[in-house]
Amino acid sequence: MSDELKLLSCPFCGGEAKIEHIHDDNGCPEVYYQEWDFYIVACKNCGVSTKYYSNEKVAANHWNSRV
Repeated sequence: MSDELKLLSCPFCGGEAKIEHIHDDNGCPEVYYQEWDFYIVACKNCGVSTKYYSNEKVAANHWNSRV
């Protein structure tokens, strides 16, 4: 995570949040597969998380803008 992406604490338990990078190759042979990279923000304490986003900044913005 870049230094400029600051995450608010968890809205449910107050725990520290982290950005997770998820790489998926679909488990298919290289000729047929397309790789996907996703990012979520999750609480280190209770595990609540955002849905999948295409980059870190979008995931962080959604985490920080929750109601």
